[in-house]
Amino acid sequence: MTYSTTFTYPDSPCLLPHWQHSADWCLPDTEELYQLNCQRRPPGWTWENKPVHYTWNQEGYRAPNWATIDWPNTHVVMGCSCVLGVGVNEPDTLPNQLAIQLQEPVVNLGFNGASPSIIQYNTLRMIELGWHPRTVTILIPELTRLTYFDDHGVQNLTPNFLGEDMPYQGIFEFYRYWLRAPHHAELYGRMAIKAVEAMWNLARVPVVLRHITAVPQQHRLAPSLCAVKDQARDLDIDSKGVAHAHPGPLTLALWAREVADAIRVLPPIL
Repeated sequence: MTYSTTFTYPDSPCLLPHWQHSADWCLPDTEELYQLNCQRRPPGWTWENKPVHYTWNQEGYRAPNWATIDWPNTHVVMGCSCVLGVGVNEPDTLPNQLAIQLQEPVVNLGFNGASPSIIQYNTLRMIELGWHPRTVTILIPELTRLTYFDDHGVQNLTPNFLGEDMPYQGIFEFYRYWLRAPHHAELYGRMAIKAVEAMWNLARVPVVLRHITAVPQQHRLAPSLCAVKDQARDLDIDSKGVAHAHPGPLTLALWAREVADAIRVLPPIL
């Protein structure tokens, strides 16, 4: 008996589409923010006159086109914009630096703003397509994130969307209630990540899980990677004077080394 797919998103022949339109900018790494930082020269920001270039495949990932990948002999890294490498050049991304560490190909499946739901969707789709990589590493995004699937694209919802001055309408009103009960959203995220790990293990693909920030003991799904040491180009300063940025090349290199060490000691799945 032949079953039709249940995981194909509209207009997505393979994985969840993540369309990108610029070779030079990727939200939140914008030209406007760059020009502002050139003027204010924030401490620790060293990106003036250092261009960043983005290359996207046919579905908007910072990766080769799917048909060119030898999946059984390739490692995969899944996660959010920290995996994608917002604000850094291709050689400095974690997947590229991991490939250098392992001396084996690594595919970057980072998705800007990804929630556990996006990682779960792409896992289901890859297994359905028979794309079984050598290993899968998941850098766990903020567990309370949620993805809303509509007819044309996805809306990645994160807690910082719900600022005090923001009117709650539509899906944002729903998300406000999603976050309201203690531990509700976090529990759904935990279940999604553990389900992903189980699905890959059932497909005999070893998995490395890592948090990208420090996590309280009672909420840990895995060890945390080392603290951020430097900043990507997208450094921004909020109204309270707090600086925010994606991890820079040095941090991503350290993370890649930690992940490589974990991959090297993965036991085989029998």
